[in-house]
Amino acid sequence: DEQGWDSRAAIVAQLITLTGRRTVPNVFISGHSIGGSDDVHHLHDEGRLLVKIADAHSKAASAQTGADDEHKNQSTVELKAETTGPDSV
Repeated sequence: DEQGWDSRAAIVAQLITLTGRRTVPNVFISGHSIGGSDDVHHLHDEGRLLVKIADAHSKAASAQTGADDEHKNQSTVELKAETTGPDSV
């Protein structure tokens, strides 16, 4: 129907704006377009697809660890503030 085509056109326009490509499907790894089906197959054939996925996973895990560490540091500061207040012995 006409509304469906309008929606598809809007999606393609957004893909072009974001990635410079109109490829559907448009595959993303960690928010970066790696292209369409042919591109994914090409990366796989060259042995680079799993490297990209592993790298993205490693970066995501590292970012999560950093966020967890920051949360632990903040909790430690708060705990020290509570235990060294005027009522502590």
